Amino acid sequence: MDWGRVEAGIDSSLPRDYKELIDSCGGGLIDEYLLLFEPDSGHRAYDLKRAFDQRTEANEILWDLEPPPPEVTENDARLIPWATTDNGEYLYWAAVKGVPPEEWRVLINDASSTLWETYDMTCTEFLASALNRDVVSGILWSRFPRGEHTFRPVREM
Repeated sequence: MDWGRVEAGIDSSLPRDYKELIDSCGGGLIDEYLLLFEPDSGHRAYDLKRAFDQRTEANEILWDLEPPPPEVTENDARLIPWATTDNGEYLYWAAVKGVPPEEWRVLINDASSTLWETYDMTCTEFLASALNRDVVSGILWSRFPRGEHTFRPVREM
């Protein structure tokens, strides 16, 4: 993966753990629910740049109607989506200028765009904690994760 080109396309660095995860596994569907984005995906629903562009535009419109979450306003952060769900929730990094990507927080937004959760961990720490049920989101589907985990790589879809 040409990460320099990918990062230039969204005008931001990306966390090392995410890049290692994508280099190892690629994007895909986790437990038939969570869609992990990957750069240059052959499947539109999983494409990182497409999701970034769409969510940036959608959030700008939303924030004309209601204020963004405090993690955005207090730190002048940009939201970069790294996953979504089949219910329409989004998982973001709160990308704060001058803060290394490995220190960015994970934010989850519900499908109605009104509820937000913040996790002070990397995306892979969040995924591992959620899959082990060490972290239970009030936003994500109550049936996530499944008892037996599945991963369908986007390249197989």
